[in-house]
Amino acid sequence: MSRAFVAFVLGALVCVGQLPAQPTEKIDAKVDRSLTGFVAKVEAKDENNGTVTMRTSGPPSSYKYHVDAKTKLLTAKGERLKDGLKSSLLPGAEVVVLFVDRRPKGETPLPAGTRYAHAVRLIRPAKSSPK
Repeated sequence: MSRAFVAFVLGALVCVGQLPAQPTEKIDAKVDRSLTGFVAKVEAKDENNGTVTMRTSGPPSSYKYHVDAKTKLLTAKGERLKDGLKSSLLPGAEVVVLFVDRRPKGETPLPAGTRYAHAVRLIRPAKSSPK
């Protein structure tokens, strides 16, 4: 009897259209966001400047981040990453990236699909290759 009553009430709500709307997520592009994934590619102009491409499990499967001298490159302990973008620990490492979608006013805009990284922190570094 109770199952029939619950089905009746739900059916009535659907027919009337009074079910609450699904909440939608609004993202503020000016506020820092974070994403965790694995470094797929590093294009380093020098130790402090370049781009990092990260792959994740969800769609889209890869993200590209712009890194400059203001970006903090950190180890898992929170210390500065030795050799910066040219570190052998970075390619293949699991990282968390703190980023924004837009650059601050007055600076050159980024290429489409590239985000501005504020910090890149290693979670699990890639194994360094023997020298």
